[in-house]
Amino acid sequence: MVWIDTMESIRIEGLTKRYGEIVAVDDLSLSIMKGELFSLLGVNGAGKTTVIKMLSCLTSPTEGDAFLNGRSRRDEPSSVKSIIAVSPQETAVARG
Repeated sequence: MVWIDTMESIRIEGLTKRYGEIVAVDDLSLSIMKGELFSLLGVNGAGKTTVIKMLSCLTSPTEGDAFLNGRSRRDEPSSVKSIIAVSPQETAVARG
């Protein structure tokens, strides 16, 4: 896919994550345009962290795909990892 300035920065298509019979994220689709401000809000257990983990290639979706700057997290995970950073709210650092 050729990157064009007018395309979405993030495009999510049918992203689903199941853990056994538990559905953590169910068929999420959305687009975030370049320069657009977006916030992911929800109650505990809504799947926010799971979405971030899927976008950053820390876990794989059961179904669907996400594209960051036109790059597929499924087909080009190394490329996606090179353009995304995650800073958790609480940082855990081992002593020593």
